[in-house]
Amino acid sequence: MTATNSPAPIRVGLIGCGQIAQIMHLPFLAESPDFQITAVCDLSAQTATAVGRRYAARQITTSSDELLANPDVEAVIICSYDHAPAALAALAAGKHVLIEKPLAFTPEEGAAVADAAAASDRVAMVGYMKLFDPGFAEGLRRFGEAGEHRTRTVHDLAGRFDIAKTMYDQERFDDVPSEVLQRGQADVGERIARHLGDSAEHADLYTLLLMLSAHDLSVVRVAFGVPDRVAYASSRDPRHLLAVLEYDDAAPVTFEIGAGSSYDWWDEWVGVSSDTTEVRVEFSHPYIRYAPTTVGVRETRSGMESRGRLTAGPDDPFRRELRHFALAIRTGVDPISTVGGALEDIELASAIIKALPVSARHEGDGR
Repeated sequence: MTATNSPAPIRVGLIGCGQIAQIMHLPFLAESPDFQITAVCDLSAQTATAVGRRYAARQITTSSDELLANPDVEAVIICSYDHAPAALAALAAGKHVLIEKPLAFTPEEGAAVADAAAASDRVAMVGYMKLFDPGFAEGLRRFGEAGEHRTRTVHDLAGRFDIAKTMYDQERFDDVPSEVLQRGQADVGERIARHLGDSAEHADLYTLLLMLSAHDLSVVRVAFGVPDRVAYASSRDPRHLLAVLEYDDAAPVTFEIGAGSSYDWWDEWVGVSSDTTEVRVEFSHPYIRYAPTTVGVRETRSGMESRGRLTAGPDDPFRRELRHFALAIRTGVDPISTVGGALEDIELASAIIKALPVSARHEGDGR
């Protein structure tokens, strides 16, 4: 039997070596025959050095420009705080790019990345790992079999973020001057405020919506389509948001997100109900590798209630996402998680925030 030659691994660089890079991207890249970790970059020199040595990266740097100038780097995964500028620079440098969510902080910035991706012959993909979740795929199939939907819900009340610190070893240092971090956050804050205009008082909630729940916005889009309008939006504080998303030809979607709970689990699900059936996809904790997504089905059969629960297989959505990235680079297949789709998600986030009452947080305080 003649052995089949495997293709050479894709030489990849990471910009940003924070929690999600260390918990998910780097371990899966290291074990994958599709990739070779060639370069790492982080604002923290100590973090970049520790991570680079752990994964035997040939280039260790604190400068994204230096990484992008490296001709040995074919593809870049962007896990930094401010994604759009890095994505634009990567595409300009001729690199394939996987951009962690959110694509950008404003629709204008997202549109610039979409235009650059369209003008490039490189693969540009957004890190929506839920779109590669086999449990979500099964849930979508069950949604289609349930009959006409009477209710549709997307819910995300995030659990504890610190669980991963006790489960996975991470390299974490505080050698970046605080003024550097503050300057970067202030720049993003100014851009968000300009975009939101009169709704800038809800900037914290907008940031939460993009940073925590961009995945949920993508779930709305993929499961139900882009809404025709935001009929209602309400917030009790900058950690909670409730919205009703309307469709001209289908049931509305109730959309609710929140942060700050002390749950040891991750309360995130998408569900539908029809006259005969309820289907709920319950997502696992996003920072725990190989934790399965489940699909619950409750239906009427011969006048009796039937309940079932399906559990997705042992593959991890982040791992599947990286395999798809490699496939797109090697074969030219269109990415599942597109830049154009991610731009629509940012536009929906903006519409939700702008549907909130202005000065709602200041009622009764004399302002």
